[in-house]
Amino acid sequence: MFRVLIPAAATLALIAAAAQSHSRTRAETDAPAPTPMAWHLSHEGDMAKLAYGLASSDQLLIMLTCAPGDARARSYGSVTPSGAERPEGPAPLDPLTGLAMAEVTMDLNAPALRTLRQEGRLPVVGQTGRASISAAEPDKAVIAGFFAHCAKTAA
Repeated sequence: MFRVLIPAAATLALIAAAAQSHSRTRAETDAPAPTPMAWHLSHEGDMAKLAYGLASSDQLLIMLTCAPGDARARSYGSVTPSGAERPEGPAPLDPLTGLAMAEVTMDLNAPALRTLRQEGRLPVVGQTGRASISAAEPDKAVIAGFFAHCAKTAA
């Protein structure tokens, strides 16, 4: 009788382990992968918008805008580029996120924007202090496209 029970118990244990492993793998593959934040470039008329956030959404950390021939860029977001003069008083709250969103204007050759253009990282300041937003390798072409748009001669 033990000759039958031991192999049967071993077979049941293997089936249970395989089923548990399969269900874990199945659940992991069915769950949507989190969308990473990245740099995105869009255009609205002659205005270029470089945003760091989730693609095709209003969820952004910072957005820079410029038009061809502009010597300055506008920054909007819950963080500002390092060295930008933050407006006096509390920043207005974004109705969608409830975060304080500052808007500043700065020279395109300011050190923080030069670091973004040359090194692919943007030093920023937010409510929690200083940080740096890095660009993945594919994002560097997007960033270059933004600065090329700003440098174009206005028509």
